[in-house]
This record gives sequence, C-alpha cells and structure tokens, in this order.
Amino acid sequence: MDAASLLKLLQRAWWTVAANHSPLGEFGLGDGWPVLKKSKLDISDPVLVGDRIVVQTKLVKRSESEIMFRQAIFREGRSDSVAEADTSFECVDQLGQRRAFPESFLNSFGIGKHETPGSVRHVSVGNWSSAVEVHGTGADAVLFIHGFPLDRRMWRHLTSTLTGWKRIAPDLRGMGLTRLPDTQYAIADLADDMVGLLDALGQDRAVVCGLSMGGYVAFEMWRRHSDRITGLILANTKAAADDRAARRGRDETIKLVTQEGPASLADQMIPKLLGTSSLNAMPRVVEHLRNMITETSVDGIVAALKAMKSRSDSTQLLSSIDIPTLVLTGEDDKIVPVGTAKEMAKKIPGAQFVSIAEAGHLTPLEQPIAVSRVIGEFLESLR
Repeated sequence: MDAASLLKLLQRAWWTVAANHSPLGEFGLGDGWPVLKKSKLDISDPVLVGDRIVVQTKLVKRSESEIMFRQAIFREGRSDSVAEADTSFECVDQLGQRRAFPESFLNSFGIGKHETPGSVRHVSVGNWSSAVEVHGTGADAVLFIHGFPLDRRMWRHLTSTLTGWKRIAPDLRGMGLTRLPDTQYAIADLADDMVGLLDALGQDRAVVCGLSMGGYVAFEMWRRHSDRITGLILANTKAAADDRAARRGRDETIKLVTQEGPASLADQMIPKLLGTSSLNAMPRVVEHLRNMITETSVDGIVAALKAMKSRSDSTQLLSSIDIPTLVLTGEDDKIVPVGTAKEMAKKIPGAQFVSIAEAGHLTPLEQPIAVSRVIGEFLESLR
C-alpha cells in the first residue's frame, strides 16, 4: 500500500473518530469546517494488501482554530506500529477565513482548552513535589500507578486513548521525574502520596489502576483510604507479601544495582518483565523499557526494593473489597503467573478476570490496544 493510500486511510479514521466524539452538525454553514492543513507520515514497515490493521487516533495539540492528531497503524494483534502520522486540521469558513472550532467539539476529545497532552507538571504533595501527567478533565478520574522500576511513561498508550475520563499518571518517589525524599519510605507512604496528589488536583475520588508495585500501592490505598476509590484495576500484581526467598532476592538485587548500576538491573529484569513474543518481536518496547530502567537513579531503585521487601500481606484484605474490580494479567507473565492472578480474583467478590494473549508482566506496553479495550469497557461499566 503506497503512502497516498495510507494517508487516505488515516484521514478516514480521523473523520470517524471526530464523528464518534461529537456530532459534526455542530459546525454551522457559516461557522467553518475542518480542513486538512498538514500531514507528516513515517512508514517503518510496508503495509500489504490483505493485512488486517488497526488505526489508533489521539488528539495531541489544540487551539481555537487548529487541532493536531497523532495516528498510528498497527497490524491486528501487534503493538508495534508500522506507520505513524501527525495530521493538523484548521477550521475555515466558506471565504477561507480561519474560524474557531466549536468549544463543545474540542472538549469532547477530553483535553481542556489550555492543556498540553503529555505535559508534565510538578504538584506539591506535603513537603515535596510529585511529577505527574494529567490528561482530560471532569469528575470521573483514573489514577494510574506504575510498576517497578518504571515511571508514568509506561501508561502513555492508555492515557492517550481513554478519552472521556480524567487520566492521572504520576511518578512514584525516586522514579521518573519525582525526587526521592531523604528518608526511606514504605508502600503505605506511597498510598498516602497518591491521596495527597488527588487532594492537590481537587479530585475527590478515582478509579485506581496499579500494575505490579503499583498494585501493592493500590492495596494499601484500599486499606487506608477506601473512601477515595470508586473502582480497582489490579494489573499483573499479587496480594501476598514477599516470602523469605523473595526478600533474599531483593537484597541480592540491591547489591547488584549498588555495585554495577541501573543497566545491570535492566539486563536482569527485561527478560522477566516481557513475554517471549514481546522480547522477540518488539524491539521498540524493549528499548523504551530499558530507557525507563536505566534513567532511574540507584537510590530510587534501592528505596523501592526495600519498600516492596517490607510490604504488608494483603491476602486477607481481598474479601473486603466491595467495589467493582478488574484483575488483569498476561498469559506469559513470568513474575505473577496466570494461576496466581486468577486465584486472587476469585477471592475478591464479583471481580472480573481477564488474561491478555501474547503478553507478559507489562500488559499495557506489550498489548496496548487489547488492554485499552478491556479497561475502557470496565470503566464504561462503572457509569
């Protein structure tokens, strides 16, 4: 398929997304109409006739009279894109004069008038500052809590697609762009941090989505702040505390990282974090994952390992969870096997359980389209 055909396909996808988000009838005859201004297409792998593809479209920039969308084409069932495009549209009237897009049309994409998607802000939480990305507006919010030793960037596929919800993705202490306080912390402190962040953002309650270590924080939030949670998404995580062997493993990892640095941790963890098919077929995901790990400071890694090593067991907590809950796992998860996640789901009253094919421990990175669909359906069920 040539570039011209791909551009036509992407424009068709944009019109479909636009029509689904907001009725195009909001554009009056004298008020202007969206017209293509500029499109830049990068093709990384040829699309052949007969390929089954999926087009992902997200709004990345907006002003009164111009909007820009980033689009990606994926082969069905794969998470590495074969082509990507940035496309800008203007609102122009019949005389060729620029006009403002209807505000209701722009707001329907879930991004506020003065908000830059993906921008990082630093929010004061207690006596220190948390780095966070906030996408969208409104009362309905999802708090995404990343795993170890990663940061908020692991959620970007989800935070860019789950429009209609306010999406909050912070960096935990010592991870990403959030500094590490001088004192050692516990998982309970991270739970309090998350509630402090919600307070600072003026968010009374939220659906909490935690992956791996983020799941440990979610359990602690339920233990300490259950009135702030409207739903739980427990991804690739477990309720049990570390046993003796696991604690010994944490100590060995601390020694390794202290002596050899974060790159040694990346070498050790990446084969465990990703499913076999992801390791073989997703070099960009591997590179993205390696960057997140190696950009984390040694002190941040060590503090997180100590916090996880000493965390409370949440197994007895499961039966008390009386809000809608989704348990998500990958079929090839080497850290939290499918059976472990399924047994945990059985102990949570009414919990949904979903296993994602061709994914390991990092389902949102390995299968973003499938995970976006599952989480999107769960969120809509809450409404």
